[in-house]
Amino acid sequence: MKRAEVCASADDAMRFAINTHLRLITEPANDSWRQARKAEITSELKPGRNEVRVLVENAKPGDAGLIAKLVITMEDGQVIRHVTSDAWKSTDQPGDGWMTRSLKTASWPAVRVVGEFGAKPWGQAAVR
Repeated sequence: MKRAEVCASADDAMRFAINTHLRLITEPANDSWRQARKAEITSELKPGRNEVRVLVENAKPGDAGLIAKLVITMEDGQVIRHVTSDAWKSTDQPGDGWMTRSLKTASWPAVRVVGEFGAKPWGQAAVR
């Protein structure tokens, strides 16, 4: 693997971890979700299975959401992309140690996809 990065935004805030390494943090202030965050994650990825965990906070009544894209560039130039989709699962009870403890996700429901990037009510977030 040559390079890997993640770009994400959450309404209203998020704590984004890759293999227990916290890589992106946003706070629920001044519509911070309008600015997607980007982080280099090459050193956090390992051969084989990797885990992405995101704690999203909806700080005020109304719509909530998460959008993320992982882009991995291999040494031979091949590009692999993973984006948020209905293959992701969620819970409203992450509990203590959500980032590091073993999780039993088999009974968790799939996330609900509301639309593609740019869908209402969010529109397109700028990348920061």
